[in-house]
Amino acid sequence: MTTQIYADEISNLYVANGLVRLELSTYCLENDGQITKNSAGRVILHLNGFIGLQTQMEQVIQKMIADGMLVTNAEPTPGAPTNQISSKSKPKVTSSKSPKKV
Repeated sequence: MTTQIYADEISNLYVANGLVRLELSTYCLENDGQITKNSAGRVILHLNGFIGLQTQMEQVIQKMIADGMLVTNAEPTPGAPTNQISSKSKPKVTSSKSPKKV
């Protein structure tokens, strides 16, 4: 069985001993309303796998743009990278129950 890990973001990325390490994080809404960042795990890739990941991610992003899931900004913000991409809907952190700690 394959293990699946949910992550809200890649919080850190670094190369060590010829391997690329991606640190994964999740956000959790605490009882006091504060949002905390927690480690969700780590993905370790060989350099060739990491380079292949770039191509796969570019293909997925292009498909998401074609399907209307992502939009590109026609007029980039001064000083910002060109080809800015954003999702059509921004996720919101809301909860009516106490969150489970990860």
